[in-house]
Amino acid sequence: MMLIFLLIATPLAYASVHQFTVLIFAILSAVNFYLTVIAPNAKVPRNSFIILGLFFIGIACFQLVCGRSVYPWGTTLDIIKFISYSFIFLSVITRLSDTQGSESTSTTRRNTQNTLRLGCLSGCLSIFFHSIYDFNSHIPANALYFTVLLALACGPGSRGEEYNRLFFKKITDAIIWIGLAIAVFAIVQKFSFNGHIYWIGIKAISPVGPYYNYDHFAGFMELCTPLAIASAIANIDSASLSRRQGWAQKILWLSTSEANQTLRYIFFAMIMASTVFMSTSRGGIMSFCITQVIFLAIMIFKIVRRKKGQRIFFLLGTMALLITIFVIWLGPEDFLERFKLTSIDKIVKMESPDSVRVLFYRDTITMIKHGPFLGSGLGTFGSVFEHYRKFDFTTDYLRYTHNDYLQLMAEMGAWAGGAIIIVYLILFGWEYLVCVRRLE
Repeated sequence: MMLIFLLIATPLAYASVHQFTVLIFAILSAVNFYLTVIAPNAKVPRNSFIILGLFFIGIACFQLVCGRSVYPWGTTLDIIKFISYSFIFLSVITRLSDTQGSESTSTTRRNTQNTLRLGCLSGCLSIFFHSIYDFNSHIPANALYFTVLLALACGPGSRGEEYNRLFFKKITDAIIWIGLAIAVFAIVQKFSFNGHIYWIGIKAISPVGPYYNYDHFAGFMELCTPLAIASAIANIDSASLSRRQGWAQKILWLSTSEANQTLRYIFFAMIMASTVFMSTSRGGIMSFCITQVIFLAIMIFKIVRRKKGQRIFFLLGTMALLITIFVIWLGPEDFLERFKLTSIDKIVKMESPDSVRVLFYRDTITMIKHGPFLGSGLGTFGSVFEHYRKFDFTTDYLRYTHNDYLQLMAEMGAWAGGAIIIVYLILFGWEYLVCVRRLE
């Protein structure tokens, strides 16, 4: 399947940040769209995010055609990337609408699927928070995974209608397995790093796994890990353990395939969550922890109401303990040391890495004020920011402002960019609430 190939290849190809990999990704996403939607003459389901995407592309094209972009090639490249993500989104929701893959619609199965949907949304929510502090949406691999998770959570089936459950399960399992493989690779690389990604590849200063930067690796794991956690919770919630009488029967349950699947997801979640902390990304760690607290609080509240809270508390306690042990084994010193730099006093004294981000934000706001309606053009921040930068930096060329929301408003204008952000967050928040309400 073309989509699974893209899910495997994009993070492994240095997160697909090079222009030639972006071109290959664009071509393959178009081929996937043709095979999924156009060739079979499939009907694309209605979805509110499609309208917002068309508005986004329309504004960007208007900037390009009317000469509002100060760097047309940058705008063109970003339009190509966004259209590629749109092809993926449309392909996923179209495949979900193919009800030939439908299975039983029992309450237990619905609960499992809705739990996985909430896991998808939790991954997206983590990136929303992380984007306040970094630029994960500009990393093609992370943007692809975000798009797929959003389509899975908000596509057909999210309102209780029939959908392709086999496809849904296949993609969620693929994301979990790929996330696990890259997490294991990152751990192995940590203990055998020789200055090169893949040991013989490109040199990098602060890589983790196939990613050049630890922040972007953390963003990738923030997207994948919630699905593993959601799968573990969904399996233990639907397990036959509570129906077994006596300790002997409960112990025998551990030898069943049901128990093996649950323990497998617990193990996967432990490995993947630990690498978020191993990355030392403060924004990634905080975003991941906040979204998982929200997710787990919702799951506990819903499941306790069904009088199944005891085993869920045991499961969550076990996962938390295993993650803590594994983080300690990996070595918590690095990320704890980085968190010591995060203080108001150090930021004010310019003794923290966050001090530079504050200067970024200050000068980006000045840039927004000079183009409040249509900005400088999508994908042009790096070409324009030098004219507004009032601080010294070791790198001459600054492509991103480390805040996706500010950068979007700088490139597309405060009015257009702000409207896109607000509508996007409203639609996402509504989908999140619908998903929570659908949990039995």
